[in-house]
Amino acid sequence: RPKKKRKNCGLKASKRSSCPEHMIINIKVVSNARQNKVKKEPGRLKVYVTAPAQNGKANQAVIAALAKHYRVKKNRIAIVRGEKYREKVIRIQKC
Repeated sequence: RPKKKRKNCGLKASKRSSCPEHMIINIKVVSNARQNKVKKEPGRLKVYVTAPAQNGKANQAVIAALAKHYRVKKNRIAIVRGEKYREKVIRIQKC
């Protein structure tokens, strides 16, 4: 009988360190802005990006802006929900 794969939270941990720490944030994206910036609002962040909302360019710019804001690598940030919408849920892995 084959073993079932267990579902995890989507974070991959190496054998040396098992660091599942992450934070979930809600954001609103404003594309075609004059400059890239991250602004705090009550209950969420508002991320302004200069990239247009076409072919995932704005999503890549959002990940880059959040990586710069939180000082983490871009591969530590993932869009959990809202890939095609302005309102998004983002997961940021801390380690």
